[in-house]
Amino acid sequence: MTMGIRARARLSIVDDPDLAGAWAALASGSKSLLFQFPGDGVDQPNLISLGALVTTPGEVPLARGDVGREVLLNFWDDAARLHVHEAAQFGVWYSRTIGSGEITAVLDDLFDE
Repeated sequence: MTMGIRARARLSIVDDPDLAGAWAALASGSKSLLFQFPGDGVDQPNLISLGALVTTPGEVPLARGDVGREVLLNFWDDAARLHVHEAAQFGVWYSRTIGSGEITAVLDDLFDE
């Protein structure tokens, strides 16, 4: 499944026992996480939440305590083109902030096609 903005990123997920009730591992191909980027401070003063399909190399699930996990993010909202760029940092959200990440490369902007 290919969507609007496709990017490589590194994710780190906190090793929080409170997450055990929510999930122990998140399968590759999940759309359950949101990625929160800083707003522009003017029109968007707060965090901007963007959804994306998350895939992992070898389809190894994301797990609590993962640090620097390489993932591919396929963002489906065209607002992603304003926030997703190399070195952009973001929070990982699943009913609350559960980690952080950084875009390492933007691969495609399919909204241009």
